[in-house]
Amino acid sequence: MHTAGVTGLSGVYAADDVARFLQADDEMQPESFRACRRDERGFTLHLSFKKFGVHRRLIVPDIQVRGEGGSWTIESDPVFNPLWREGGQSLASVLYAIVQATAQHLSHATCWGAHLSPKAQLPPAPPAEPRVVFNESDIAEIENLVRWCEQAQPFVEGKRVLNVAGGGGIAAKLLSRWASQCLNVDWDATSLQIGFETFDAPNLWHYWVESPSSLPVIMEEHQPDVVCWFQGIDAVLLGVIATDMKEATTLVCPALDVLRREAMEWFERCEIAGDLLVCSRPKRRASPDDRVFLTLQANRWTNGNWQMLLSRNTLPITVNGVLGYAVPADIQTLYDSVRHIRCEQAVIAEIGSFCGLSACIFSHSLRRHGLTGQVFCIDLWDTYVDMNPSAKETGFFAYQSGQLRQLFDHYTKTAAATGIVPMCEDSTQAWRRFPDESIDLLFVDGDHSFEGCLRDLRNWYPKVKPHGVILGHDYDWETVRAAAQQFAREKGLRLLPSSTQTMFLLLMPHASPQPERPSAPVDLFVASCV
Repeated sequence: MHTAGVTGLSGVYAADDVARFLQADDEMQPESFRACRRDERGFTLHLSFKKFGVHRRLIVPDIQVRGEGGSWTIESDPVFNPLWREGGQSLASVLYAIVQATAQHLSHATCWGAHLSPKAQLPPAPPAEPRVVFNESDIAEIENLVRWCEQAQPFVEGKRVLNVAGGGGIAAKLLSRWASQCLNVDWDATSLQIGFETFDAPNLWHYWVESPSSLPVIMEEHQPDVVCWFQGIDAVLLGVIATDMKEATTLVCPALDVLRREAMEWFERCEIAGDLLVCSRPKRRASPDDRVFLTLQANRWTNGNWQMLLSRNTLPITVNGVLGYAVPADIQTLYDSVRHIRCEQAVIAEIGSFCGLSACIFSHSLRRHGLTGQVFCIDLWDTYVDMNPSAKETGFFAYQSGQLRQLFDHYTKTAAATGIVPMCEDSTQAWRRFPDESIDLLFVDGDHSFEGCLRDLRNWYPKVKPHGVILGHDYDWETVRAAAQQFAREKGLRLLPSSTQTMFLLLMPHASPQPERPSAPVDLFVASCV
């Protein structure tokens, strides 16, 4: 086993991690990189590879590059030697192209990085804000995480460990080397997806939870011996963790001043061990009412399955068996958006329907809220795959010509979704078929480019009722976020991002920020798609 140490992220990996990635059945492609200049003749490069079809990722960190012109000396941790051997000349060419492009940019900057579209020609055309697997602040925290985990070894050896707010999984992977079982829990699905794809172990699981308020439910269900909390430090979260810790459970976290003061309020025993604070014997317990409330919050939309075990295809997921591409919390946002509709006979139009997941949720929610109406689904379906090459590159599209539309029809039928009206047409033309001020709810999830998203918003805006709402997906995309913000400024509309920052709500001039209707219980079954 490769030993973790202060050498950085390389110390997290073992030979079997690299072997597992190489054995995954798919083509290896560069995904992103980040580089920081050390001096005039050298820089440190962090490079990520991904097998998109099987959703596996390998980050090769701390690559030391020295030289100038066309002559380069490149060194990486020996644990990655099998990667370079298997990649051969083609991988060497990719690495050389990245090094050349990076060296040019670092001649007038200290750091540079970019996200590479699969099969992209190198050097890449960098976006305005490079989207990378990890950013500079993440890299700076690695040494702290490694040090804290090493110091935590005596406390987690052979124990059941809950790693709170572990996100990308670096600490969880290190802790799993000593723990009998390690659960990596976070409410940021994107970070957890990266963690699952990157770090794996037989005794390591990555779980998504809806919010920090679900942590007591996790602790009640899994009975951890030790709770480790090294990231996302927040004094308020300390109280959430402490209220449902058992007498025999230990909390291990960094010995930061803000936590030391708070910990004395929550625990009878607080000790310093190196850079760590070790807390035990919680003073306060959650009341029965508090515990019921937290349980209901966690159970509210997963039909009793309060946790979601991340899989290779966590994104996509299925809802009542219908395939879709969303963060799990988006399901609740889609469902609740119907509550803004005022009339009994609703008109919903969605731009981008794919397999019908959002359409089925809208249909289901209409019925649950006592409404009738139609859901117009505007999509190009199979022709979309040809127009958008990145669709195939994600590994999400594995259909022959004509099958995507068939899949939509199959899912909407088997899910008993009523009022579905498919419209196989480009959204840039379909808006002409709707009278002005005829749509109660517009869902924008089509062209994700800045120009395309803004064009859809502008074209469809006159078709929405003055008291209607516009809902949009993938607000975490820079292009979509910029388009939504630009359009909100143009029309003077109120823009409300979702708590996960993955969706946005635009309120029409006469729309209320509060839903018009009371919430109806959700009985959707949400699961990862394996």
